[in-house]
Amino acid sequence: MRRLTDSFIQLSNKAQDRVNIGKIETSDSYLLSLLSRANTSSNAPALPLYFASFDDAVAHVVHDSFDQSLAQTDEKYAIVIEPTKITVYADTQRARVYAAHALLDHAGTDLAHGVIYAFPRCPHRSVHVFFPPHDAYGYFLRFIDMLCAFGYNKLILQVSGAMEFKRHKEINDCWKEYAKSYLEYNGKTYDNQISTRIRNANHSYNAHGEVYTQKECRDLAAYCEARGIEIIPEVPYLSHSEYLLAAHPELAECPDEWTPDTCCPLHPDLYKYVFDMFDEVIDVFHPQTLHIGHDEWWVMCQCERCRGKDPAQLFANDVNHAYQYLKEKGVKTMIWGDKLMKVCDRNGEFHGGAHKKIWSVKTDRSIEVMGKECPIYEKYWFKAPENIEEMGGIPHELLATYDCAAYLHRDIQVLNWYWAENDEINDVFLRMGYPMAYGNCNCTNLEHWEQRLALGAQGISISCWLQMDEVHFQRWDTAMFQLGYGAMMTWREDYSEKAQDFLANVLQVAHAMFRQRNAETLQVPHLRITHTALTTAENADNIRPYIVYDDVGLGTYEIHYTDGTITRQDVLFGHNIGYKYARTDRWHHPVLYWYQTDPFLTMPAGVCDLDINADGAWYTLVLPLDVHKTVQSVQFVPREKYRTKTQIAEICVMDENDTIIQTFDARTITQ
Repeated sequence: MRRLTDSFIQLSNKAQDRVNIGKIETSDSYLLSLLSRANTSSNAPALPLYFASFDDAVAHVVHDSFDQSLAQTDEKYAIVIEPTKITVYADTQRARVYAAHALLDHAGTDLAHGVIYAFPRCPHRSVHVFFPPHDAYGYFLRFIDMLCAFGYNKLILQVSGAMEFKRHKEINDCWKEYAKSYLEYNGKTYDNQISTRIRNANHSYNAHGEVYTQKECRDLAAYCEARGIEIIPEVPYLSHSEYLLAAHPELAECPDEWTPDTCCPLHPDLYKYVFDMFDEVIDVFHPQTLHIGHDEWWVMCQCERCRGKDPAQLFANDVNHAYQYLKEKGVKTMIWGDKLMKVCDRNGEFHGGAHKKIWSVKTDRSIEVMGKECPIYEKYWFKAPENIEEMGGIPHELLATYDCAAYLHRDIQVLNWYWAENDEINDVFLRMGYPMAYGNCNCTNLEHWEQRLALGAQGISISCWLQMDEVHFQRWDTAMFQLGYGAMMTWREDYSEKAQDFLANVLQVAHAMFRQRNAETLQVPHLRITHTALTTAENADNIRPYIVYDDVGLGTYEIHYTDGTITRQDVLFGHNIGYKYARTDRWHHPVLYWYQTDPFLTMPAGVCDLDINADGAWYTLVLPLDVHKTVQSVQFVPREKYRTKTQIAEICVMDENDTIIQTFDARTITQ
């Protein structure tokens, strides 16, 4: 099977031409460590591996093999496998890492005499995440390695209050208190959004309300640098600034709010704090680009300083001021693009930077935040009831800001997350000369990919707006699967958007992600379970900030060893099992300009492999075993309310060569 990121492969299929990786001729400790994990093919010779830069000779090899000139990118690589040696040609560390992962994928299977050549089709391939909780940091490092394996080059990391600020310790102290208050129960962060005025999403799950020291952040930066991953730190401060305003509420546009989240762009002390934060973030991460947020700016022109001002000009002046400061530091500026766009969907509803009127109605509910009792309001984002005023409705206007696009510096990088609108809206940044990539990108749903590339789109960015760990990354808009699908889109010249090719694409991505995520488990004896769910779990659609067993747990596998010990594995819908009757096609959204797909089909990507047959969708899970013990039995213990909702096709113990060595009767296990 072709790798998702191999643009072209030309390898001999003859068994006698298979080779193994021998001595690795490099002093790079990371590359040595990475390639030491390569599988081997029995009876194949081990060839020395060398690294070199592109030259005219290899350019001729690529031209003769693939009938094309070298791509104009420093991320390309070529691997030339000759009878006596293997040579990796790459001009940057990032490209060398990509090539090493290609070798890992082919080693032990189809690595043979020939040439592998690959290059990305667009320069921006990123993932946007929060800091992980400290107890998930080990997973986070493995996640970064996975980004390399799938050809990503940037990690947008939301800093906010989760990095230590030595100049303003009060920001960290108040951030922790603020986050602790909102982490009191699952869903309280969402209750926060329904106050009198419209509010930004609460990001208290960034680092789970913890703070990373500057040393920890420098270590993370070094880890990414060794792998060719560029960190783009995000320091939002106009909107989504709750972490700053918890310490300095005097900077708020509306100080009367119980926990304000929007700064006044004209407050005389604002930049004193913002630029101090910029300085410390730059000193720690040494970024090429800094993301300043500025999405969802909803509370504007309310205070005495801003009232009566043009919101578009306020927005532009603020962004340009930050841009100029960062430019003097040698750092580029990135922003979200929603407030630069006048968006209207097929139902006539306005979004983004368009003018919009919403209503709030007070309820009898309230929440306690940092010792204050705060009432909850019901919001009417779209069409409000005709008697909304009689209901006690409070009107709020979101003022138009889209004219600001004409006033900003054209080299500001824009992440456009309104890509599900018509082409005229999508192309606004490209027509005006902004470097633009598609943010919050759901790649399976994106229309007209080839046209967008031809017009100059810079690429894609996958986002997860839940806690950063494996379970939550899978659940948020199937972000894990989107990461793999995005790799196919951004590297493969033969990627097809045709409806008849969709399922084949899905299966290839699911298989590649499963093999990458479970590589170590598959190389040792392990338990293989093929199962599927007849239900979507009653809370599967309710993506709360924290996913817990009570919401999505279907049951537990118990692995009994002959010595009497037992290990257990919970079965969580959307994590290690999916829906048998999930749709496998793609269809057009009735309101937005995008495709729709069934998230329950691809949500378990990475953890599970996927197979589709006439009976439905089946998901294969592999679990490591204690190699010093013998498995006596495997039992599935369902939760009472899901007693008949899990089907198991196969349970068997596999050896490191993927051979079945022990089988259990799957039909009797759920009884």
